[in-house]
Amino acid sequence: MIQFACLCKSRYIQTAALLLIVVLFTVGVKGQEITDFRKLSLPEWDSTYLDSTYIFSMIRESNLQSRRDTDSAIATLETLIAHCHVAGVYDGVVEGSYFLGYIYTQKGMYPLARQWFRHAVLYSSKGRRRPFKMCRILINIGNTYQFEGNYKEAVTYYFRAAELAEQSVKTDIAIASPLIRIYNHAGASLLQFGQHEKAMYYFDKAEAIAKAWKVPETLPAIWANKAIVYGRTRYREKAWEYSRKALYTAKQYEQAEVQVIVLQNMAELEKNNGELTRSIAYLEDALRVRNNLNPYYTNKALYTLGATHLSLGNYELAEQYLTSAYGQAIQYNIPEHQLYINQQLAILYSSIHKYREAFRHQQAAYQINDSLLNKEKTIAVDMLEIKYRTAEKDKTLAQNQLMITEQKSRLRQKNIWIYIVTGSSLLLALSLVSYLRANRHKQKIRVLKAVIEGEEKERSRIARELHDGIGGLVSAMNMNIILLGKEQKTLHDDTYQKLLHITDEISNEIRKTAHNLMPETIARNSLPEAVQLFCNHINKNGLEIDIQTYGPFELLEQDIRLSLYRIIQELVQNVIKHAQATYTLVQMSLQEPILCIIVEDNGVGIDPGKQTGGMGLHSIKTRIESMNGRFSIESDPGKGTTALIELPV
Repeated sequence: MIQFACLCKSRYIQTAALLLIVVLFTVGVKGQEITDFRKLSLPEWDSTYLDSTYIFSMIRESNLQSRRDTDSAIATLETLIAHCHVAGVYDGVVEGSYFLGYIYTQKGMYPLARQWFRHAVLYSSKGRRRPFKMCRILINIGNTYQFEGNYKEAVTYYFRAAELAEQSVKTDIAIASPLIRIYNHAGASLLQFGQHEKAMYYFDKAEAIAKAWKVPETLPAIWANKAIVYGRTRYREKAWEYSRKALYTAKQYEQAEVQVIVLQNMAELEKNNGELTRSIAYLEDALRVRNNLNPYYTNKALYTLGATHLSLGNYELAEQYLTSAYGQAIQYNIPEHQLYINQQLAILYSSIHKYREAFRHQQAAYQINDSLLNKEKTIAVDMLEIKYRTAEKDKTLAQNQLMITEQKSRLRQKNIWIYIVTGSSLLLALSLVSYLRANRHKQKIRVLKAVIEGEEKERSRIARELHDGIGGLVSAMNMNIILLGKEQKTLHDDTYQKLLHITDEISNEIRKTAHNLMPETIARNSLPEAVQLFCNHINKNGLEIDIQTYGPFELLEQDIRLSLYRIIQELVQNVIKHAQATYTLVQMSLQEPILCIIVEDNGVGIDPGKQTGGMGLHSIKTRIESMNGRFSIESDPGKGTTALIELPV
């Protein structure tokens, strides 16, 4: 069977496993902040108690506590993480951050969950069993995107996790469990777009590994998904068989989410068979499952119950369930659910002659549907690319088989040569297309680099003009004013002193501007040191700038350091000019093959509808594109701004 790794070639291989550690840094989440553990005032705690047994017992206790009181569980985990951080017990930081992310996922707070998962990634490089932890974290980040309906990002994280798991499973059998989950989630993503055959391929593969490696607790989720496939492809008996054993096993392992999924599927099977009363009974059973469930699952049961009552003509109950589900879908940002609920509400209000309300919900459904269709088209392109790579792998295997057959049978020699010539021609054509594309990209990079070099030369020219020309004239004027004061003793009044002070300030500002335009600090210092000097120079007006660095930045070439220095300069100056912030974080990390820079503030943020591409941002994008990097900005009004830069090195 074709290995899952074949789906992750090309750009996924280039981004490799270490990329994941840096890409998933502690990016700030809208309106939320992770505690700065270095600034905590903690009670005395004997660090000898922070062994692995104690840490994991505390985490298990917090996980159980979260089912009763999530706030207390969160407080306990934050305290544990803080003490582990101070004591340097990084395994505890990783595990505590991971379970905090899991708890926030269950609460439907997906951006904050991702923030804690990324915090776990940041410290996973300092602990043990790194590949296992990375796989587990990447899967959960993918899940948060899937719950939000962003299947493109979800599939990307699943593929990255799959690549890492495939590389490590031979040396660490514990990765078997995450690998099973990867295959199951990959199949579930394909299922969203009606690709039942491909989805079933991954479900079968996950089930085979779970049985071979004796990981029975992963089977209920796989069986639940297989039941959905059988139900949609009209194999009703198979659908009921897998639903029943999935429900039974999920109850044994206390897997509440799987129970809800199975009960919803059983309700759908009854509804398709015309048994609406039985369908309602299963949905009510699903809503009675209580275990601190993710709202994604309960919301679906709620709106399905409303739709079923609508089919029965119970308009009052239907409105009650649908409006309740609609409020939750908006609160937790579940666009697929919003689409279906709006459609059902439009039918409901039309049935009871509230045509204004019906029209409003129908319009909302159209708008959401357009957005989802655009998103689905993007994902469809990714799926076609995966299909192409899979076919390419099949073709290579077929050619190898043909060459072996040629040695065994002279009678088939002619056909074998035809296959070889055809395949070679295809590979040659593909190589030519790839070369032309790469050449165009290199040409574009050369043009961008030439533009940037021209900018730097112009900066240097302006700096020399300021320093040697205008700066010299101002210095001469200052000296003459001082001489005039010595000759005319009566001039030593307040006006004369102010004039002397102003000329000094003008001279200093010209010198500082010239140095910023042509910074000598880059030639003499590493990038972190140059940024620190720059921030010390502008750190004023109540703005606190916190600089964090990780990695061997002294290895960077001078032209790269200069470009990165310009980028950070522009981002920090934007914070000073526009953000009205009191705190800014500048975080730089270099872990081959990726360099990551984060500039985050707690200012007023940016209104997405009013964002404009100024010259500063255009310059940043040009520089990053010339280095084949990625640049993104995340912001909401009143909730701060985060700029993320990723560059291959």
